[in-house]
Amino acid sequence: TRIIGSIAESLVVDWCNAYPEVNRTLGMYARSGIRRNSILDDYIAVATSSQRTKKLYQQHYNPCDTQRDILWIHKNNNEEQLLAISPSQSRSSAKPAGLQVKASHDGINYVIPCIQDYHYPILYFDLNDDWGAVYKRVFHDYPNSILINPDELQSEMKHILKGYFKILVNIINGNTSLERVIKDAQYDGDSVLLAGLDTGEFITNPKTILPK
Repeated sequence: TRIIGSIAESLVVDWCNAYPEVNRTLGMYARSGIRRNSILDDYIAVATSSQRTKKLYQQHYNPCDTQRDILWIHKNNNEEQLLAISPSQSRSSAKPAGLQVKASHDGINYVIPCIQDYHYPILYFDLNDDWGAVYKRVFHDYPNSILINPDELQSEMKHILKGYFKILVNIINGNTSLERVIKDAQYDGDSVLLAGLDTGEFITNPKTILPK
């Protein structure tokens, strides 16, 4: 679950930084906005627990952050984070913007029990297509929580993540090896998969596997 979650975070970061509309939509939720704003074009998404973040933006690397999987930093000043919008006024508040990312085949038992623990919106990748049922429970029981549908961004994202999940299952079942998957990903230039695997979950002695 943690590995597919890490891959989901890497996927979100890549798509935010490749597609302005995805970045504007998720940035809108992250900053508690009500409309997409071109101000997000000046910010790039980073994952708080990613080795890429540790390498490129050390100051924002925080794998112990239980609230934010994704945050946004200014392109020209990496120290500056995107701030949330104050609920009482139209300008930004001192609270940094952020997003939590979840990926699961069972959102009812995986997302619902912990949803009140998060102060930030949750982007939930429903790998078993149960988003509607999960959203219904959240809307009824936790109306103050915000659950984001990945289909609102681009439905292809979830299909790609499902493909990565199949790769993980093949590794666990012994149908392929981690080494083979890493080599194939490096050959294909699949930075999303490499960044997700680079958490060391599968490896006794974790090491950076991202391409130099």
